[in-house]
Amino acid sequence: MPTYQQIHDSQSASSSGRLLVAAFLATTFASAPQPTNAEQHEAAVAQVQTIPVSAADRIVTRIHEIAENPELRDEGEEAPSQRVIEVASQLIRQANEIMPIPYGIPSTFFGEVTVTWRVDSDIVRLACFLDRPNIVQTGSIVEPVGSYRSEPATAQLLIEHLRTLVPIPDPEGPILAG
Repeated sequence: MPTYQQIHDSQSASSSGRLLVAAFLATTFASAPQPTNAEQHEAAVAQVQTIPVSAADRIVTRIHEIAENPELRDEGEEAPSQRVIEVASQLIRQANEIMPIPYGIPSTFFGEVTVTWRVDSDIVRLACFLDRPNIVQTGSIVEPVGSYRSEPATAQLLIEHLRTLVPIPDPEGPILAG
């Protein structure tokens, strides 16, 4: 195989010089070590980990984890039905389409799925059930449980209550008074 110096010295306008350069480059890069499957996998994982994940996606993922893993539920507690999981996931995603939502704490309780957002003593809770209407609850944990206000759950209502609990930035920016 020719050395770099030989190729450099023989480079001219002649086609044989260009052929030597092409041969040198082809053999140099062809013999470069190729990444292993493990290295390719690690690179792919690193690339996926850089993709931002929304709070809504994290909430939905956590709901599925709790439903699938009995160790994450109370002893003897059944997992929520697939229908309840789908409804809760859909409401979370629809709300997030209206405006990005903050992370809330998902939980299950004997077939229901709840997601709770709390700031100080104020809460907003989405509760989804199999056998009754889904609700958005608002209230304060320092007041008796009966003082919570419950309304039929919609993505828009959830966003309205979350806006009162935590400031959610408007993706279009602030409205400026003229």
